[in-house]
Amino acid sequence: FSSSFGGKGVIGGGSAVYYLSHIDYAPYTNRRRMIDVSRAAELQLGEQNFKQIMTVLGPNVVPANHPEARRVSRIGRRVAAAAHQDDFDWEFVLVDSPETNAFCIPGGKVVVYSGLLDLLRDAEKGRRRGGGATTGGDDGGEDDRLAAVLAHEIAHAVARHGTEKMAFAKILMLGFIAINLVFDSHTLANVLVKFFGDLPYSRKLESEADFIGLTLMTEACFNPRAAPELYKRLSSNQAEQGGSVPEYLSTHPTGEKRIADIEKMLPEVEGKYREQCGPSRAFASLGGGRGGFGWQ
Repeated sequence: FSSSFGGKGVIGGGSAVYYLSHIDYAPYTNRRRMIDVSRAAELQLGEQNFKQIMTVLGPNVVPANHPEARRVSRIGRRVAAAAHQDDFDWEFVLVDSPETNAFCIPGGKVVVYSGLLDLLRDAEKGRRRGGGATTGGDDGGEDDRLAAVLAHEIAHAVARHGTEKMAFAKILMLGFIAINLVFDSHTLANVLVKFFGDLPYSRKLESEADFIGLTLMTEACFNPRAAPELYKRLSSNQAEQGGSVPEYLSTHPTGEKRIADIEKMLPEVEGKYREQCGPSRAFASLGGGRGGFGWQ
């Protein structure tokens, strides 16, 4: 018994030392977390992963010179500039797919599906002014909503959430081992780790990306009121597709919670938006897109 207890103590003590020696703080929120991969290694892993994904997506990748692909890249780079990540090689890729999704790979590689752009269009039959993106009212226009999407994905990269998840997976593994030792049940350990560790942590990172993204899009002079409008559309689309799962079963907060949280943040960022951007720059955020999806 003493030998077993001593072994567990050594493992626990070693784990604590390892955790404390890899403490890091998330940008913008100063949230404490563990990251045990160097930034250089993260960028290299992201580059390798991106090449693999592009190989799979290849036939459906929209040419970079297509008007909508250029719009995604232009808006993405404008938001990314506000993040001041000089060692990131930002790339923004548009994929021809009805899927309403976007994702980011560590190091600044962002992929957006055309189905999401369709969802972001202005309600007036996709009508465009002078070939550009339609302008919006108080809740912004198409470009602002696209900026909200891209800012959220950029926030994941800036906050190094992908690398953080890799580190947190080791903590979850220790939790699984500890629970299994106590209850001698792999099934119970899996359930407890998933519902009390993995999923809540994922939702926390998504909420943090919402906050950082809202900050970044505001600093890039896109209308922050487009963010809650974005999630209203996503929630409606999800309901049309068969409804959403309960939050405790999901990797993401519910649309209602995200909208409520973002609206609580709006007074502060709207003040910065009006102060830093002014009428001319704020108006510039409403236009600039071109053309439709000519490759379809």
